[in-house]
Amino acid sequence: MPLHKLAGGDHRLFASIAGESRPFRVHVPKDVDHNLLPVLAFDGITICNQLGSMGGINGLDDAAERHRFIVVYPVPKTRLFGILAGWNSPGTCLACRAGYDDVAFVRAILDMLDVEGAYAIGFSAGAQFSHILAGTLPGRIAGVVSVSGTWLGLEPQPAKGTAALIIHGENDPVQPYHGGNPPPRVRILAALGNRNILLSRPDRQVEAYAAANDYREPPIVETTDVYVKRSFGSDPVVPVVEYVIRSPHGGHTYHGRKTGKGTESFLSSKHGRPLAPDVFSVNDLFPAIFWEARRNAGSGSLAGPSEQDIA
Repeated sequence: MPLHKLAGGDHRLFASIAGESRPFRVHVPKDVDHNLLPVLAFDGITICNQLGSMGGINGLDDAAERHRFIVVYPVPKTRLFGILAGWNSPGTCLACRAGYDDVAFVRAILDMLDVEGAYAIGFSAGAQFSHILAGTLPGRIAGVVSVSGTWLGLEPQPAKGTAALIIHGENDPVQPYHGGNPPPRVRILAALGNRNILLSRPDRQVEAYAAANDYREPPIVETTDVYVKRSFGSDPVVPVVEYVIRSPHGGHTYHGRKTGKGTESFLSSKHGRPLAPDVFSVNDLFPAIFWEARRNAGSGSLAGPSEQDIA
């Protein structure tokens, strides 16, 4: 089913991969703009929540309606008797299971929907998986949004022409910005199969995209009471930007998400409170950086880098 033929609303679809039918959800806004590339969304490692919280609690369905883009939610497989859900591919945070690769799953989704390219947004381990996609699906991932994600050093280099927006907390208790001695909760995650997280270096995410795009000049730095922003390069079509959220909100969270009863687990409540949407909203920031920059630059397309940009 080509993506442009889907009516407004939610669609539960299935992609065939390696003799298996795997589900994913597509949200099409009522007033969709088909000039915008779709957004692939990946939650982090979840416990007893296979579908994750990207569409609801993290607000991507609402953002899609506001900004008129289509969002696609691949559904991960589970492990530990259905308790743990996460992304499976060589180099991911979870120890890779033999037998299937979620990069192939994403490729099958894009092929089924007749989509040449997309943006990828991820939270935590979902962000790190987005980095893997950027390196293994060159030319098909126009940009990556990493929220409380990390760089393990196991990822392939992003393709040249891949934009990046990195958002991380300066006192993230799960993935400390500069890596180093892992806190107790990280050791627990490692014991549950999240072994590669011990290699975590979130500070190297933005460096990887700056290097991939040959941005050699020092970044432009902007400091506010809320964040420290670093912007690399001068090409508005391929922005590489990092926001380090300052204390007391610099935890492991998705800023601008819904809060209140039923919106967080015991662990997430200990990882840091998100900034309110009117202060800092991930879901309003990435369309502004990825799409408005192209519009302001007078680019003929708001979709993403062309083949010439990527070559």
